[in-house]
Amino acid sequence: MENNIDDLLKVYWSSRTDFFQKELDELLDSEQASLWLAHIVSYISNKQARILDAGCANGFIAFLLHSAGFNNITGMDYCEDMILKAKENAVQRGSNIEFMEGNLETTGFPDDHFDVIVCRNVLWQLSNPHIVLNEVYRILKAEGVFIYFDANRSELSKDNPSEKLSALAKMLPSLQSERPQWDLSLLNESGFKSVDVNNNIQDLKD
Repeated sequence: MENNIDDLLKVYWSSRTDFFQKELDELLDSEQASLWLAHIVSYISNKQARILDAGCANGFIAFLLHSAGFNNITGMDYCEDMILKAKENAVQRGSNIEFMEGNLETTGFPDDHFDVIVCRNVLWQLSNPHIVLNEVYRILKAEGVFIYFDANRSELSKDNPSEKLSALAKMLPSLQSERPQWDLSLLNESGFKSVDVNNNIQDLKD
C-alpha cells in the first residue's frame, strides 16, 4: 500500500510541474525571496558548505542559495518532470547546481556527506517520514545543520476541493498527528540531539 501511495503522490506532484514553475519565477523575483533567504542563511555560516536541497522540486531553494553566493549545491527530487525542469532552469540561469532524480529514503550519498540539508514542504507528504529522517541523519555531518520548513496541513484530509489529494492526504502519517510534537518525536528517534522549533515564520509564503 505504501508503494501505491508513493506512486500516486509522484503522479500528483508531476502534474503540478507547470504550477511550480510559475511559482518559482514569481518567488525568485519577489520580496519573498529575501525573506526565505534570511531565514535559511541565519543557520549557515560557511559559503563553502556542501548543501542538499532535499525534495527540491524545480529548484526554488537551490536557486535562492546560489543567488546568495553558495556554489556547492545539490538538488534531489523523486519527480522526473520536476528535475527536468530544474535542469532547464539551471541552464537558463547559468548556475552549476547539480539536480538529480532520487529517493530521499535511499539517496545513495555516503555517510557524513553534507554540511547543510534544507527541506521545504516535503515531510508532510511522505509515506515513510521516519525512514527519510534516518537517511538525512546518516548523510549529514556530525556538526551539520538540517533546516526544514513545514506546516500542519491536516485540513487537506478534510474539506479539500481536490478529491484525489484529499484521499491521498488521509493516508499520510503527518496529517494524522499533532505538530510539531510529531516532528520532535521523529527527530529524536532519528538521532538529532539539538532541535530548535521556530513558529514565527508567518511571513513566508506557503
